[in-house]
Amino acid sequence: MKAHDWFFIDPTNGQRKTYPQLELDSAELESAAEPAQIVFADWYPYLTRLVAAVRGSRAAELLPFAAPSLATKSQSHSSGAIENPLTGPKTWLGLDWRELQTSTALLGVRTSGTTGSPRLVWHRLETLTRGVRTGPARKTDIWGMAYHPTHFAGLQVIFQALANRNPLVRLFGLDSATIHQAIAAERVSALSATPTFYRLLCTPEAPIHPSVHHVTVGGERYSDQLTARLHRVFPNARIRNIYASSEAGSLLVSDGDAFRIPEQLQQLIRIREGQLEVHAALLADSLKSKSGGVTDAADEFVPTGDRVEWLCEGDTFKIIGREGEQLNIGGFKVHPGEIEDAIGGFPEVAEVRVYGRPNSVTGMLLCSDIRLHAGQVLPVKEMRRRLGELLPAYKLPGLVNFVESIAQTYSGKQAKPQ
Repeated sequence: MKAHDWFFIDPTNGQRKTYPQLELDSAELESAAEPAQIVFADWYPYLTRLVAAVRGSRAAELLPFAAPSLATKSQSHSSGAIENPLTGPKTWLGLDWRELQTSTALLGVRTSGTTGSPRLVWHRLETLTRGVRTGPARKTDIWGMAYHPTHFAGLQVIFQALANRNPLVRLFGLDSATIHQAIAAERVSALSATPTFYRLLCTPEAPIHPSVHHVTVGGERYSDQLTARLHRVFPNARIRNIYASSEAGSLLVSDGDAFRIPEQLQQLIRIREGQLEVHAALLADSLKSKSGGVTDAADEFVPTGDRVEWLCEGDTFKIIGREGEQLNIGGFKVHPGEIEDAIGGFPEVAEVRVYGRPNSVTGMLLCSDIRLHAGQVLPVKEMRRRLGELLPAYKLPGLVNFVESIAQTYSGKQAKPQ
């Protein structure tokens, strides 16, 4: 069977499902009870239920694991109750992308609170598929699935594959060796993942993958230090940095860590007092009204919580961190991302996390967790000396921990200490 007859491939158990099989399996769910929730427990059953919900124009909350509904929790953070907003008759659709786009399905996605407290956000396909690209050039893509499938970015990869009938190769949750083997064996040509995923994958000893032609980075702040690693492992790939949120979808695209607001979004995205804001018109369906608890007027801008820094070009900027991550170190404002970029540029360092701990003298003690590449050694004194050549003294971590691993969230992002 040809590579592009497949829909889903799981390298851990040899499971392979075709698009005709997906159509049959999702059609069997037509007479089933309408799912209020679709819980991710196993890959193909989840994907089948997701496709069935879209084909049946249903509303379904997507849960990353078996847990109580987020609806109750999200209501406590909003000005009104969040109800299942699906209206109108069901229409059963095929798997043709033009037909799927007419679906009135609503999918409830868990957010991490980009525009406020964590909540359940209802999306129509319009925002979920804003970044989907179709055409002859995309018909031969083979996608590596490197996001959690209930995460907003994971859904974007799923719909990108569905739109072009591309294979999805499961990579999320696997160890680096298995991921490299799967990319090579299945000739994966397109990847979309977090910087954390790529840092774990693109080590000095990692094999080269010439089959990969598209590399998309998103979900976390991007650093140009990662670019060299990506180019070494994926020498034929075009690298794109995507700025997106679970509340608004894909918004900005760049070839590096600097963004420019495109002409068509000049009236919908702005920077105010150093923070990126988006127009309410770009938000998910349930956040455009009072019921979402985000905005009471259709013409309002909503803070994203992302701090930005203008660059010398004048109309370009880069994301320097989240609003709540800025630290006060002895009266100085410090963004952990700047320090992470500096330490992450050292060749011995594979991954770094910078954060603050309460301190009776300075108010906050600057701390860093550093994971080195295998076989590398970096004495603390040497690290401080190099860092001191790049940053002022108040930005040097007072506590340096060398660790074997740095914790991740369920969606594959680097977890910040509480």
